[in-house]
Amino acid sequence: MDFNSEHKKALKVVKTTLTKCNTSNIFHLVEINFSTRMTRSLGNVCYSEVESGPYKGMIINAHIGLSEILWPFINQAERRNTIIHEVCHLVAFHNYGLNIKAHGKEWKRYMGLCNLPPDIYYTLELLNRNAYKNLLK
Repeated sequence: MDFNSEHKKALKVVKTTLTKCNTSNIFHLVEINFSTRMTRSLGNVCYSEVESGPYKGMIINAHIGLSEILWPFINQAERRNTIIHEVCHLVAFHNYGLNIKAHGKEWKRYMGLCNLPPDIYYTLELLNRNAYKNLLK
């Protein structure tokens, strides 16, 4: 799989999602990478925030991690939805602060703006446990 191409596609999805959520101004804060360490989830989002002063709690950068191991096993729509799912977390935390539930009403609102149901979780159906274990070697 060409992960350079996947990275470019992911950035386009991030930009489109931020625009739909009226937060395109934070695109410059977002970084994406594919990780071989992610073996049980397709994606996650981490962020750094200002720790003190008048901007305390403001997100200063965001990192979306995507599973290099699992990515080839899902289709293009699932890839897009995974990225949108993670960006909606970022937008919710950016706009409402860090003391909200990860899959709470704020996150669900942004998923709705992106025309996705707020209950997207994927399980990969691999042939058997041994096939999955072999992927991790």
